[in-house]
Amino acid sequence: MSTPAKKVKPNLQPLLNRIEHGAARLGVSRSFLYREIGAKRLTVVKLGTRTLIAEAELQRFAAELAQRGSVRAAA
Repeated sequence: MSTPAKKVKPNLQPLLNRIEHGAARLGVSRSFLYREIGAKRLTVVKLGTRTLIAEAELQRFAAELAQRGSVRAAA
C-alpha cells in the first residue's frame, strides 16, 4: 500500500493588493495610502468597486519612500 502524495501549495504573491494589505506591507496607514493616491504619487487599479495596487507599483512606491526618507535624513 502506498502513501498518498501530499499536495503542495505554491507560495504565490498576489499581483494586485488591496489597500489594507499594501498599507500593512509598507507599515503605513490606509489613510496615508489614500492621500498618496489622491496626490497621484501612487497608481492604482480599479476593478469594479475595488481599489487595488499592483505589486510592481507597491515595490516602486516603497523604493520612493525609502529615497524620500534618506534625503530628509541627510538634510
